[in-house]
Amino acid sequence: MTELHNPQIFNKLNVREHTIVSTDLFVNEQSEFINSEVERLSDIGAKHYTQSVVDIHRKRTSDISMDNPATRELIEMLPSVSDWLSTVPTAAALHPLYEPNSQHLPNGKPVDPSTREWFKNIADARGMRSRAEVMKDLLQYEATEDFTPQKWLSLACGAAQPAFSVVARFRGDA
Repeated sequence: MTELHNPQIFNKLNVREHTIVSTDLFVNEQSEFINSEVERLSDIGAKHYTQSVVDIHRKRTSDISMDNPATRELIEMLPSVSDWLSTVPTAAALHPLYEPNSQHLPNGKPVDPSTREWFKNIADARGMRSRAEVMKDLLQYEATEDFTPQKWLSLACGAAQPAFSVVARFRGDA
């Protein structure tokens, strides 16, 4: 038993384990190819900079470097990426990752089918959607099953979109 799953640690911290089973219905047979392309482009992009990859992440600003050969290649491969990049770093950039079947970006620009396939299959989007499912499940449980006062801490879990979808479901909007 790892320390993380030790019930004594959970009791001492006054937390409980919440397990859910989730299947990402968006992921398809293109996942392996798309993620190998992401790795290839990451390698190209990292070679463009003189700093190490760690330094790139620490110093990154909200501006996407259009002179990076990896960014240019991605834009050439996926027609909607340029319009999507214009939404970065706002929460609007996360919407097509949560809802990859959306025909339009939040800025109203259309999303082409090949870009939607990337939004469905890239590992980061899959991680966001899995965390969203956990959040939705917890919110639903807390609202319907556990009527004790709640204390929440949310660190780097993305936009509030999952919480809004649960609230909409409770209100009958979804």
